Amino acid sequence: MTAVLTTGTSSGIGRATALRLARRPDLTIYATARRVEAISDLAAAGARLLPLDVTDEASMHAAVDAVEAEHGAVGVLVNNAGFGEYGTIEEADLARVRAQFETNVFGLARMCQLVLPGMRAA
Repeated sequence: MTAVLTTGTSSGIGRATALRLARRPDLTIYATARRVEAISDLAAAGARLLPLDVTDEASMHAAVDAVEAEHGAVGVLVNNAGFGEYGTIEEADLARVRAQFETNVFGLARMCQLVLPGMRAA
């Protein structure tokens, strides 16, 4: 079975992706969120739940390690976690912009760095 690790499944596209992929009998879906209780209903749909904060190094390692311990490697990474900040640049709260980059850019890049060695070795 192919292991699919999906980030940011508490709402929107990530949630819809996890629900859709959970129907596939050839896949093991790992749905993730910072607060697992927010996605507890995805377990009933067939997803396995993992806590994951893509701005926290230990959290990212723990999620990838959990999948690799069971499957040897992450087969598919759906790097979906992210959020938007809207408004004019002169009114932008730079702390929020930095947080957005941590999630949307650096979290995405780090997740790739963590799963790719296992993917390549598989």
